[in-house]
Amino acid sequence: PIRAVDLFLTDNCPENAGSNSGILGGRLREKPTFIINFRLPWGIFLAYFEIPERFIPFVRAAHEEGFDKSNLPSLDGMSPSDRCVARFCQDPPSEKNKKLKIV
Repeated sequence: PIRAVDLFLTDNCPENAGSNSGILGGRLREKPTFIINFRLPWGIFLAYFEIPERFIPFVRAAHEEGFDKSNLPSLDGMSPSDRCVARFCQDPPSEKNKKLKIV
């Protein structure tokens, strides 16, 4: 589900807006959140989505050093769209940036 959206008018678009501790009134890290950062010529539009609990192990697999991927839930019982999201979640950031492009 969507948590919030922000629109910032700026000439200097930050590359990692999620690293700003003031985002969402300082409550960004209260829930696992996926941020889409739309970089525009006149500012940035940020859309924040809560990551459903079923995808958290896949996110951890991508970001925790030494994570044992043999403990990941099976993709077999998932819908095709959930399998796609689970695979995306466990990709490293460089791969995510190659795959998710909104034009």
